[in-house]
Amino acid sequence: MGGDLRVAGDGPHGGAWTLGIEHPFPGRPLQRIGLRDGAVATSTRTRRTWGQAGDRRHHLIDPATGRPAWTGLASATVIAAEAWQAEVVAKSAFVAGLSEGLFVLASTHTDGLLVDDWGSTYPTLGFSRFSASPAESLLKGA
Repeated sequence: MGGDLRVAGDGPHGGAWTLGIEHPFPGRPLQRIGLRDGAVATSTRTRRTWGQAGDRRHHLIDPATGRPAWTGLASATVIAAEAWQAEVVAKSAFVAGLSEGLFVLASTHTDGLLVDDWGSTYPTLGFSRFSASPAESLLKGA
């Protein structure tokens, strides 16, 4: 599952596990979350890429075309109860694009954060309950 993660119970310092979500564009911090029991998965077109300038490709394939999906999103991060669910929903949201991707998260009762090609972020309504400051992690899980 690559960099995706499933946690259960208290983190190493007690309380929730504090996890960092990387921004798809280097040098830009994105978000820290707290999670006691659940999973996080991110799908992004900025990793696992190949090809020359003007013909860059990535591993997230649009099933309608069989080619790399260019949907206006740079990444989709999903928080779910199980790792497989977070992974499937993250890829589905990415391939769906921004508006439909947010609908995918809502219809699967998951929370997450989409980042568009310009670096703007689009969290689901429930995503803020997972926000964690560096000093404290308050959340109980997905």
